[in-house]
Amino acid sequence: MPNQFQLLDTNPDLAKKNGSWGKEDGKGVSFNFNPSLGLKKSIKLAFSFLLLVPLLLPGFSFLYSLNKQMVAVNLRQSYDPRSWLSQAKGKFIFSYSYLNRQGTPAIFFPLAFDSSKKPQKNSKTAALSPSYFLPTTVNLKLEDHQNNLKLSRQANEGVPDQSAARKVILGNEKLFTKKFLLKLKDQRLGLVVNQTSRLPDKTPLWEAILNHQLSLTAIFTPEHGLQANIEGGQPVSNNSWQGIPIYSLYGSHYRPTSSQLEQIDILIYDLQDVGTRFYTYITTLKYILEAATVEGKKVIICDRPNPLGGVITEGPLLQPPYKSFIGALPVPIRYGLTCGELALMMKGEGWVPAAVELEIIPLDGWRRDYLWSDLGLPWIPTSPNIPGFENALLYPGLGLLGGLRINQGLGTDFPFLRVGAPWFNPYLLKKELESDPSSAGLSLRPVDYTPRAIPGKILTPPFKNRVCHGLQIVVEKPQATKPVAFTLNFIRVLKQHYPNKIKPAPQGLNRLFGTDLLLQYLNNRLSFSSLVSKIEEEAKTFDRQR
Repeated sequence: MPNQFQLLDTNPDLAKKNGSWGKEDGKGVSFNFNPSLGLKKSIKLAFSFLLLVPLLLPGFSFLYSLNKQMVAVNLRQSYDPRSWLSQAKGKFIFSYSYLNRQGTPAIFFPLAFDSSKKPQKNSKTAALSPSYFLPTTVNLKLEDHQNNLKLSRQANEGVPDQSAARKVILGNEKLFTKKFLLKLKDQRLGLVVNQTSRLPDKTPLWEAILNHQLSLTAIFTPEHGLQANIEGGQPVSNNSWQGIPIYSLYGSHYRPTSSQLEQIDILIYDLQDVGTRFYTYITTLKYILEAATVEGKKVIICDRPNPLGGVITEGPLLQPPYKSFIGALPVPIRYGLTCGELALMMKGEGWVPAAVELEIIPLDGWRRDYLWSDLGLPWIPTSPNIPGFENALLYPGLGLLGGLRINQGLGTDFPFLRVGAPWFNPYLLKKELESDPSSAGLSLRPVDYTPRAIPGKILTPPFKNRVCHGLQIVVEKPQATKPVAFTLNFIRVLKQHYPNKIKPAPQGLNRLFGTDLLLQYLNNRLSFSSLVSKIEEEAKTFDRQR
């Protein structure tokens, strides 16, 4: 949920000139009026607005009852409604209801919008119309019923306007260009995919392959299955789709077998991962490359953005004694590479055989400093407990707490956005954590909650059916957020105040962290400053290597 509201104009110059209008501070929305209106007019306009708001608040139900062509559009991010209006003519009313983070209405008012008029730079209303506030829910009402309101698919489904907002072209979009279609023609194809493997029009890659009359002979799926809806750690069974076998790589086998690869010439990998070492999709990628090399098969990787960007790396390098399926590569916890870049590094560093026949279909428009929130792309849940970008952003840090038997929001609607235990004092934790630089970009809110079993997500969360006192973690500035640093400082504070309550599971913690350094600290064999220093040095070593 954005804290900053931007009043934009269809005239780019005016939009740039008018700048920021509103800011939500938890008590409502405050406005800074355009200085170009003049002090006297600004005061008059502000006073008029304040008088009108109380009168307009009861008008919601009235507007709703009159509106026979109301369409509710749920927006999870700050999307641009101008893409919808460009498809229709006439006057509209924007009924804007801002929902705060608790999901309750904070303010409501209608905004008149006349799409048939162009903004006049010197008009008294140029700063107001046509304009909009970035909403959570927008209701569009067509006043002129002689015109048809044609909402785009983006509006109906809460997807960003592709023409105005989307900055990045995914690798899979190029798969069906003439160049690649010629390569794939008459080849027997195998796909490594799940529900994230979709084209911009939301067509699953496996359907698109058949739509282009290509030969699809096998589908391989990672942990969580084809629909990414199976609880983590649970085996996934083989299946089929339209007579095509679906082989699980998280069941009886973790890599394709020789018999499964016999009917395949090319393997195409198209999975969205989350940029975290202990998220198992990159282990599956490694196993795919190894198996393909043994069987003499080519691998094509449709590159995808790293949701956490390509600049910041965090955490220690994985050490050989702690290698497992949740950590198979000597990279930091937050490694800052796309899946294509990581595959090339695997080959270049000898982590997979150098003989692997590998081709990367690169991204277009991606920059290393882009986080997912900068891309203008919808988030498709990568697994049951990573339903959104903010969950993915905090996962590299809060995921470590599973090795400490602390609840990380699992068993709630906020996985990896909450942390708690029955014995926490959230007010004490909040005070100490927010005073540390590692909490930059985050705000913390005390909360009581009860983890529960959620079929398909988790059946036995830590402290199931017990009241946990904890903190809701709100991402205010994604670019400033360092989840591993935050979590390590969180563990330091817990150790200081609850030394007898922390009960690490040594094997699980070491596999997640990649070394025994954190366990050494918890067992008083290493100072916190030494822990942080060693970790930062290892991250710098990797930065020089990648």
